[in-house]
Amino acid sequence: MTIFELKAIMETKEEHYPISDEYNATHGQKHNVHWSSQKEHLLTWLDAQATNGKGGFTRKKPNYDAKIMYANLSCPECLLWIAEAAGLSKDIILSAAKNAKTNDGAVTRAAIIRHDIPWNCIEAALLA
Repeated sequence: MTIFELKAIMETKEEHYPISDEYNATHGQKHNVHWSSQKEHLLTWLDAQATNGKGGFTRKKPNYDAKIMYANLSCPECLLWIAEAAGLSKDIILSAAKNAKTNDGAVTRAAIIRHDIPWNCIEAALLA
């Protein structure tokens, strides 16, 4: 799946979902937030993938692969939003959120969520 295909699907999804909103409220990014929802955050992030990025998010070449984007996204609350928007089981998402909360740091928490909810599960749910 390309980032463009993923973006087209995600544009049709809700702004907010309960598990990612709760996680965001208790464990989400508190500083330098420039978005009103994880949906807005993701759509902006997807647009940036097709560029060389900027600041701390530069890359040698643009990325057009949604799987690679997912593997590099270090925002746990956004990963949970993606899972909810994809329609994955509430139990799976709650378990991933709970596991992530036991660790410090967004990068580690995101890795835990990606481990519990791998890309192939997201993609399969989105294409079902």
